[in-house]
Amino acid sequence: RRSRKLASRQCRGFAVKMFLASCCNVFPLALFAVGVVAAQGSHPLSDIVFEHLQLQSGRVSRADGFLPAWTSGGVQADHLHCDGEASLIQRFPLRICMPVGETLSQKAYKVDEGKLDLVIYNGTKCNGKVIGVVPLPLGHCFNSKGKSQLISCGIFLCTSKVWSVAPPPPQGLRCEDQGITAESLSVSCKVNATAVDEVSFEVGLPSSRPIIGIVAQVGKDGRAVASIPGLRPSTQYRIFMRGHRRGESEGNPDAWSDIANETVLCSTSIAPVRAQDEDHILQDLGRPRSAKPATRWLEIYRYVNPAAPPDFLDGHNGGDFVGVFGVIGLIRGGGMPVTRYCVEVEDVALPNITTGSITGAPQTAPFANYGSCMQGECACMHQVDRSIARLPAKSILQACSGPATGLGGNSCVCSNSSMNQSRHYVGRMPIPLPYTIWVGLEKLPLKLPTSYPSPVVDSPRGSWYSFPSAGRCPRGSQVGEAGCTWQLSSISHNVFLDDLVKMGLNQSINFDKSLMEIQTDIAASKQNLRIAQLAFKQLPVDLPACGGGAALADPISLPASTATFVV
Repeated sequence: RRSRKLASRQCRGFAVKMFLASCCNVFPLALFAVGVVAAQGSHPLSDIVFEHLQLQSGRVSRADGFLPAWTSGGVQADHLHCDGEASLIQRFPLRICMPVGETLSQKAYKVDEGKLDLVIYNGTKCNGKVIGVVPLPLGHCFNSKGKSQLISCGIFLCTSKVWSVAPPPPQGLRCEDQGITAESLSVSCKVNATAVDEVSFEVGLPSSRPIIGIVAQVGKDGRAVASIPGLRPSTQYRIFMRGHRRGESEGNPDAWSDIANETVLCSTSIAPVRAQDEDHILQDLGRPRSAKPATRWLEIYRYVNPAAPPDFLDGHNGGDFVGVFGVIGLIRGGGMPVTRYCVEVEDVALPNITTGSITGAPQTAPFANYGSCMQGECACMHQVDRSIARLPAKSILQACSGPATGLGGNSCVCSNSSMNQSRHYVGRMPIPLPYTIWVGLEKLPLKLPTSYPSPVVDSPRGSWYSFPSAGRCPRGSQVGEAGCTWQLSSISHNVFLDDLVKMGLNQSINFDKSLMEIQTDIAASKQNLRIAQLAFKQLPVDLPACGGGAALADPISLPASTATFVV
């Protein structure tokens, strides 16, 4: 089970490349994972767009991985190590064709002692057109974000080792009788406090997937205790748990343990909760403790791969309600969780921000320039993201004409002052509808299609945000302390993509091969916004307003026709 989990986790760190396939009944992009990215990786987009295209492809499953297991030959370079422990070992041959899914194949070539080239072919016998070459380093660790990879090669055979720093799962999960009310539960567990700094308790109905996540800090005694608010009276809930490796980024999914096999059923009481308890619960959700500095609250949504629990926002991108559910029709992700977070952000006025509106005009804004985040790092806004935001063509060509020096073929260059802002403050970009992706913008020389920019509607319009790790406030800290600029509430809520599909999620898209353009229909986006709204309203818990105060009766208010969600 652990090997399967690590294999699925690799997909988030893998270098990926999009290729246009022939028009057929399935989505016309063959997307495949080909290895953990090196410094010159080929990931075409930032977090959000990456998930759209990665999860779209039905041609290469996560189980396919990138390196099939080969049992012959010896293991090379056993003396080489990365941080953590070797959790997955795979062997593959040099210069021998290996099928990848149903329509692709690959060969590995050792260029020199420090580099391996993975050549991707159209067709399953390596005799079709070469559609990509991915360089991978040899003999040293790379992508050391909790899980590192190390590849070594002999004359005929290579070995790939995956190293993980994920801690052991927590133990001793129990319901705390003193914390039970009609609308809340208290739970606790034990961990090794030297290895684990926080525990995420995941809460669902007895036979359902977790719909609530709440993070608790670990005490010096190794005990983590959490109060879970917003529950229904006289209702039984199943509690799951996982631990986080001390010293690692909370936004790194590979620093979290497996979900523990140990679960517990807890029940709320019948008696109504008192008003003072309500106030206490809302305070726990993150009500500002002082008026300085001024802050604002964001309601943020994010999805990850369907084989793993929800991750967190550090070093990642997320979106508001329209920015995620207005474009989610592109996703094919099975039981993928879509998670709602509450984020408190320092209220600032930053000069010369150009990514805040589709005009691209410099303005003083409450958010930094958007950063395209991949593998836990937020970089200068990628040319693909700039086109999704419909920034002026002239500004894209000026900023992104190359060379490609960043992850995903990022050829854009931002000023030092802009990057300093984006490293410390939450960034923002608009998501106008209809949502449109132009395929091939990661290639140089950069050329925008003749259809750019396609028309957009004024409403609804969403936003995507970047959450730099350097600006994140530690758990228990207040925004503004030690220069931190944003804080994540301890509680989150989930809906699941397959449930949305059952409710009628519209997954139709338009693909114009001549224009290399993928677009969602505006009517489909509006339909999906209403379905997502209904899905959250039907959760068997109370959804609190972000930022404290009285809980909203309808926290995701969206008229049946149009609405705008521009911060």
